[in-house]
Amino acid sequence: RESTFPQPGHPEYRRAAFRMKPARYVPILLAVLAVALGIALRLTWVTDMEYKGDERFMFDRSQHVGREEAWPELGMESGVGTRNPGMSIWFFAVLARVFGATTPLSLDRAVILLNCGALVVLAFFALRSVPEEEREPWLWATALAAVNPIAIYLQRKIWAQSVLPLFCVLFLIGFRRRDRYWGAFLWGLIGAALGQVHMSGFFFAAGFFLWDAVLGRGTKEAPRPRAKWIAWVVGSSIASIPLIPWIKYVLGPHEKGPPYSWNEVL
Repeated sequence: RESTFPQPGHPEYRRAAFRMKPARYVPILLAVLAVALGIALRLTWVTDMEYKGDERFMFDRSQHVGREEAWPELGMESGVGTRNPGMSIWFFAVLARVFGATTPLSLDRAVILLNCGALVVLAFFALRSVPEEEREPWLWATALAAVNPIAIYLQRKIWAQSVLPLFCVLFLIGFRRRDRYWGAFLWGLIGAALGQVHMSGFFFAAGFFLWDAVLGRGTKEAPRPRAKWIAWVVGSSIASIPLIPWIKYVLGPHEKGPPYSWNEVL
């Protein structure tokens, strides 16, 4: 193709270059369109939001915690009976204050705006910080995350799982820059917070930690940047401080009986 492509100065060069450029920008245009569509779909018919027991519980706590109620050490009970860490409630209380949300609908809009922001941050990071030769998979991931029907549905709820996307995006940015102190610190900080917002975040963070600990060096042919583990430990330690009451709860007697066995904990 290089041998047949017109050289600069040739009368056909500008026309040929114009034909080549669209192929280069197609992934970018598709990602931008997908993010715009995803934001529009999240903001459409907000009054169709769910408001069952979980959503009602979280909204009530957001209105009373820090006012008539103390900041709780533990969150809502999970489907397996174990209560989530307290940060799952703290985040909604803070979110309600930041956005001035005093009704379930306004708090739900705050969650939606948070998730729209996560999409924008992910797209911006892919376009500005990922090398061009690696960028296209990131753009496709952004597009798929934006218009995935289940993601759209779940990101329109007053639900702990529904506020994880922004945390996950910041986590990925930190992990991507783990060879720098600020990136490793961010990776550790957000990784420890993910599971406190919702326990499923522990599995997400653990997977990345184990992958980098075992395979992070890469191979001689394709070495990978070494993580700044000290910065990761510092970030993880700081974010783990609010987790101490939850660890005591899991390992000690609880309201339903004796301490959990290891099988139950796992």
